[in-house]
Amino acid sequence: MNALKLLIRGLARNPRRTLLTFLGLVVSFFVYTSLASILFTLTQMIERTGSATTLFLRPKFGIRFWRAEIPLTYLPKIRAVPGVVALTPYDFFLGEGKKKGDFDVAIGVDPATIAQIRDLKGATSAELAAFAAERSGALVGERLLENNHWRLGGEITLRNPLKGQNLPVRIRGSLDRDGDFGDVLLVHDDYLQDVNGRTGKTVFVIVKVVRPDLAVSVARAIDEGFKNFTVPTETITEKAFTETVIGGLADTLQALTVIGYLTLGVTMLVVANTVAMSVRERTTEIGTMRALGFSSRRVLGLVVGEASLVSMIGGLGGAMLAWAVFHYQWIKLPEEVGLEIRTSWQVVARAAALALPIGALAGLKPAWDASRMAITEALRHAD
Repeated sequence: MNALKLLIRGLARNPRRTLLTFLGLVVSFFVYTSLASILFTLTQMIERTGSATTLFLRPKFGIRFWRAEIPLTYLPKIRAVPGVVALTPYDFFLGEGKKKGDFDVAIGVDPATIAQIRDLKGATSAELAAFAAERSGALVGERLLENNHWRLGGEITLRNPLKGQNLPVRIRGSLDRDGDFGDVLLVHDDYLQDVNGRTGKTVFVIVKVVRPDLAVSVARAIDEGFKNFTVPTETITEKAFTETVIGGLADTLQALTVIGYLTLGVTMLVVANTVAMSVRERTTEIGTMRALGFSSRRVLGLVVGEASLVSMIGGLGGAMLAWAVFHYQWIKLPEEVGLEIRTSWQVVARAAALALPIGALAGLKPAWDASRMAITEALRHAD
């Protein structure tokens, strides 16, 4: 208890400097925890969408990845590959809903097979049947319904002013906001092909295999079958596909994490300078403590303890602030991005745990100097 009182007394000697150091730590750990939370969100996205039994088939050449190049005549041949359970084409339409300038995404799928491949969470069996029965029917994510103030059963039109195309559909069901399609529309692929004016081709083909251990062999068999076709294919797992889509962003964030570490390093230097200034101001006090019987080890422990205490409080404060910001969504990305940054207690704990070694390392050098100070020289020192 006496040691704790001495630590608090040392920090209270110059409250303004202690407060500024604390605020610097809060900001540094907030930045670091925020970057770690974004990386956590991307990792969770890959794990959540990385089904071991789902394959993405796309044109082999990267420049065509987002163009409708795959002939629909490929589908029967893919379906015939042993181990394939179901498949669906994936086509896309980008258009404005009720809000001009805000573009929503419609995905063209096979209504007869999409439920075998994807979890259409939120849609009832009656809604799925109504969607499949109506060529212009659509399933709409709850977030999209809320943003555009659409209602079930209503007729809506997505408009693409750049291409002069309109996609009129009737809403036959809703999809859970936290599912795979919380912010998109699902429509019939053959209907979307007519609207896009590119009948007979699709952007991707999503393939469901019977068991995870067959995924690699099925992908190899599919690609081998189309090796000499006009459009050779590249079939990869869903996890690999997701990683290629967000991989560039993840690399950027990894670089930002390095910046976060540098920020913590600069903060450690600031804490070290603060402790060194405090030791210089208390030279006579430290000499008196030594004269009263305080050992060099105890003096070293007190100085390191002061640095560690302010660092732990500041680090925990910054990490908890970042957790609150993302947990309660005080800061949100635009809705059209379709990504909610999340964090977890594990991320916060890892970030906060760095505060103790940072504080200890920052206080080690000034603490060593204080513990090695000669008693006579310390007592002769004048503030």
